[in-house]
Amino acid sequence: MFSRLMSRTPQVLATLIVFSLSSGVLGGVLLYMDTIGPQVLDDFTEDVSIDMRVEIQPIFQFQNETSLDDIIDTIENQTHVLSTESVIYLERYDWHHEDPQYYENTYLGLDDTFFDTFPDALDNTEGNSQFNDTSCWVESGMMDDLGLALGDNYTVLTHRWDEYGKEVEEHVNFTIVGSFTSDLFARRYYWAEEQFTTLRLVTTKAAVTDRLAALFPEIEVRNGVWTAINRELIVFSDPSQTIDELDNVRRRIEQRLLPYAAVPYDGFELRDAVSDYVNWVFVIRAIGVAFCIPTIFMGMFLVYYNSNLLADERRRDVGTLKTRGASGRQAFGWVMSSALFSAIIGSIGAIGTGVVGAILSSTVRTFMNFDLTQLAEFTFFFTPQSIIFVFVFSFVVGTVVSIPAAVKALTITATEAHSIVQRENLLERETIGNPLFDIVGLAISAYLLTPLLMMLGYGFTLVAIASMMLLVVPLLAITLFTFTRGAARIGPWFKSRLLGRIKGPTLAAASRVLSRATNVFKKSEVIGTMFLALVFTAGVFSSVSAASGYSHMRHLYWFEAGADINVELNPAFDNMTASFVDNLTTIDGVASACAILETGATVTYQTQEYMGGVRNIRTDINVIAVQPELYEETGFWLPYFTYQNTPQQGLQSMQLANSNVLSSFRPLSHYQYPSGVPVYADRYRLEFEGPEDTYYLDCNIVDTLSSMEHGGRPYLPGYSNLNSFVLVNLNYVQMALNESSVSRYFVRIEEGANYTLIAQEIHGKAPNNILAVDTPFEQLDETLDARAGQSVFGVYTLNVVFALVYLTAGMAVVSVIRVRKLRREFSIMRALGSDTRSIMVVIGIDMLASILVATVIGSTFGIFLATLVSQLPLVFIGSSTTSVWTRLPVLLSVPTETLAGIMTTAFVFSLVAVLVVTWRCLQANIAEEIQYAE
Repeated sequence: MFSRLMSRTPQVLATLIVFSLSSGVLGGVLLYMDTIGPQVLDDFTEDVSIDMRVEIQPIFQFQNETSLDDIIDTIENQTHVLSTESVIYLERYDWHHEDPQYYENTYLGLDDTFFDTFPDALDNTEGNSQFNDTSCWVESGMMDDLGLALGDNYTVLTHRWDEYGKEVEEHVNFTIVGSFTSDLFARRYYWAEEQFTTLRLVTTKAAVTDRLAALFPEIEVRNGVWTAINRELIVFSDPSQTIDELDNVRRRIEQRLLPYAAVPYDGFELRDAVSDYVNWVFVIRAIGVAFCIPTIFMGMFLVYYNSNLLADERRRDVGTLKTRGASGRQAFGWVMSSALFSAIIGSIGAIGTGVVGAILSSTVRTFMNFDLTQLAEFTFFFTPQSIIFVFVFSFVVGTVVSIPAAVKALTITATEAHSIVQRENLLERETIGNPLFDIVGLAISAYLLTPLLMMLGYGFTLVAIASMMLLVVPLLAITLFTFTRGAARIGPWFKSRLLGRIKGPTLAAASRVLSRATNVFKKSEVIGTMFLALVFTAGVFSSVSAASGYSHMRHLYWFEAGADINVELNPAFDNMTASFVDNLTTIDGVASACAILETGATVTYQTQEYMGGVRNIRTDINVIAVQPELYEETGFWLPYFTYQNTPQQGLQSMQLANSNVLSSFRPLSHYQYPSGVPVYADRYRLEFEGPEDTYYLDCNIVDTLSSMEHGGRPYLPGYSNLNSFVLVNLNYVQMALNESSVSRYFVRIEEGANYTLIAQEIHGKAPNNILAVDTPFEQLDETLDARAGQSVFGVYTLNVVFALVYLTAGMAVVSVIRVRKLRREFSIMRALGSDTRSIMVVIGIDMLASILVATVIGSTFGIFLATLVSQLPLVFIGSSTTSVWTRLPVLLSVPTETLAGIMTTAFVFSLVAVLVVTWRCLQANIAEEIQYAE
């Protein structure tokens, strides 16, 4: 066996390369996910401020056998527990407050050592002074709402009724010595609502027990033991095993401390973060494999083509063995040993190819955008499970695909064996089977796949998404295979008709030969068209979905910010006016800026009910006062933000008169008779309460910033949470309110400008007046710098790169097979005077026809798949919530330049491979080719 293999070193080497490439994209995806795993896990756990919270239960107060110190000692003695901190907190409810965020209020008491154990428990605490029993830190959002500043008093008050039935106010004052933001004690009353904290105040434990508890005697002060876990358990262990170990820590604590202490449902944040990571790994691997299914099929076809290329030689060897008296068992042993040797060595090579793919993916920041400096940040880590899976997959695929050719070689008769040895022609017409199987398979799989992929976009949990991916991956494979094979059946017919129309005297002979061959070898032609279609499927799908995801992600960040830079002003100061815009535009890199005033008004209008009744509506509305001309130039606008025309047209209309406004809705005027179609009015009245008088503005609604005329989903950049609003001219609102101050500025920067330096310079112009300078550029960079955000672009890029590699190798192998089948015909044509150039031209036309058919098939399926995948927020922004991703409609973005580059490259690679191989084959001696060609 080895002597025969050594005698055919080029063929054996080509086989090993094909096997190595066959699982390259799959190995690259899996090993790349292994490499980024530790960094993504760190991203998942870095926001965990308190690893585990143990709550002391109310029954603890009614016993004297176990003390709080006993509970703390029990927790600290557990494996993997580093340290603990005892805290107390008081939760007060105020259901009559106007703002739902203040329904619940939590006051937290801490020891001096707390921030040594949990330094990241509270955010934005720089510059804070140490609190004592009469001072505190206050949550930043509440300070802004109340207009408080450092050094002011924060008053905690309550009302109660005395014995005479009179309402009495009681309060406790704390001096504010610091502020903070926090995710502790987070709440969400509605699913689509962003979480907010109920933590209002942080002070000493004595202040809570002595001062606040006395103010609210009816409320029980709660105790808790907050626990820090050894993070080395996470870094150096398998995440799945880590979850089990963390669960064991929780169980041991509760077994020893129940009923006096327990870990609440949401009290083990570290375990929840690791669990989310494990689910993310499963989902992103499944998604990565699903995205690479076209390329995986290409790898399988590559092995199939190579097997067919070697089939003739294998049949010749078997024929030689049988004519020399070898038994079937001996021939079988030789064939299988040769195939297994190639499969084993090639599968080892597949691991190496996967490593190369992982390294390539690690340099990707966005689609087809390589940054070699990222390699320095990577520590390559490959799990044994991934390496074994890549090896087994390559081995199984290579062996299974090669078996039919091996079996065919073993089942030849003695006559066939003798004919093969004598190099006689045994070509037979190929058939492609009944298309009914493709139609039925496509119908069933597509029917099931489409709703599943849409459901993935609205998966509530990673577990739900992971479960659905178990069905999505095989269904996607079946859909792709049946669609491409069914559509590729048109390839032989189209090529035969096209070649048959070539009537040139120098090309007619070659075109007739290829036209006949196309009809004879239909199965090979269909598989070849499928192979090319998969290239364009991978290219179009990867390009369109990557561009759509990136574009939508960018739109979301800019919509939340409102402009390139959002400058939020401190409401405690009223000296920032619209004239400050001139100061902003003098900054190098600033293209334009505008001032915005946020206030409120009362809107009144008349509406008709469906049954004919008329109602007068009077309600509050948010007023956003803008400078229309500058706002048009500075704000972030998309065409669909307005219902009728474009936002720019609406803002231009606002410049014509103060009464022209953009609103979130139009009031319902009446219903048409008899159709019952609603008719909406263009007018309502605004009432502004000035310091001395009330101003009335009869508004003309020029357009609505919403998805529907009567409201629907509102689209106001920078104010994504406002449901009811109206845009009014800034000059009029300031006149009505008799004030010149504004609330914020929007800034647009020039292309390529350094947003960080501009933001710093803006803050430096009024450091005391500017509360925050936010820019969506920073959010976008944070997402793209995170490994979870980069992973999908790495998979897309790897998909395209390997598709082009497979294309080049595959077309070379296909050309060799095809030319070999037509060697006799081409040799006779050359002997009769046909030149090589005319044959090459016809083969080029044949190749162009194949590419044309494959482009239509691949682009159709690629766009279909990209449309469904674009609904998956997990793919592009990690574990961000679905509600954020669907805040704006997801629209397909077609990167014409990228697609043109990929298609041009595919065309050039395939054409060059075909022509080079054909030219080399046509250089053989004519007499020998006629004598020995099969």
